[in-house]
Parts: sequence; structure tokens; C-alpha cells
Amino acid sequence: RRQLLHLRTAEALEQIHAANLSPHLATLAEHYRLAGAAADPEKTVDYLLQAGTAAQRAFAYEHAVAHWQTALDLLPAQRANAKRRADLLMRLGLLRYDMGPYHFADALACYEQAVALYEGSGELALAGKAHAKAGSVLGSTSAATWDMDAPRALLHYQAAERLLARA
Repeated sequence: RRQLLHLRTAEALEQIHAANLSPHLATLAEHYRLAGAAADPEKTVDYLLQAGTAAQRAFAYEHAVAHWQTALDLLPAQRANAKRRADLLMRLGLLRYDMGPYHFADALACYEQAVALYEGSGELALAGKAHAKAGSVLGSTSAATWDMDAPRALLHYQAAERLLARA
């Protein structure tokens, strides 16, 4: 019953603000998320992605991460969604890296997951790009918050070079 109420609320908001949904993306995403199985999962993910992008543009990075992570959690882990999941992981990785050294480990985890998904779906050039991003995180240094790991960074850069040469 609660899920249906959230769905009706989301649908009413869509109708009322049809001319300009932008200011209401986060609210729509939240209501569709809370509607659970009653809502179209594609629509829920779409609103979460849009809300994350809007939050990123407003420099509300933690909110963007929350929206995108929720979208990632809702995307089925089917082979058909591998590239879409990997693309979202890359966006998350870039954002977490931009958030500073305290988030480098999270960025690295996103990039390494993206590598596996891209490689599994045959997207060699994108896998190479993800390896390069992982290498850049590992090659970064920041006082007392992140330790550079040059040997591991080099492994990622070498993998990127091999994949990009094949792509």
C-alpha cells in the first residue's frame, strides 16, 4: 500500500510539473525508489541518473553519489546491462576522484569494477580507459590521506596499453 502511494505521488508530480521536471528530479527519484516493485524499474533508474547529474552540477557531490549508487544497485546485473553498469561506475569513479583523496579508494574500486564489466562485454577501448583511470588514482599522492602505489599503477597502465592496442 505504501509503495502504491509513493507511485501515485510520483505520477502526480510528473503531471503537475510536466513543463519543467528539473527542480523536482530528486523528489521524483525518491518517490519512484520508494515505490519499489510497483514502479517501472527503468523509470526509477532514469530519474536516479538524472537526479545524480543535477546534484553533480550543483556541486552536491554526496547526493550525486547516493543517487548514482542507488541506480547502480537497482540495475539488474544481467549481461545486457554490463556496459550501462560500467558506464555508471566510470561516472561514479570520476566523481569520487574529484571529491578528493579521502575518496580515492572508492574511485579505484569503481574503475576496477568497470574494467571487469567492459572486458566481459568486449568493450576493449573502454576497458583500457578504465585501466588508465585506475592507474591515475594509484599514481596519485596526497599527504597523509592516500599512499601512491606506483607498481600497481604501472600494471594498470600496461593493461590499458595492451587493450588499447587491440581495440
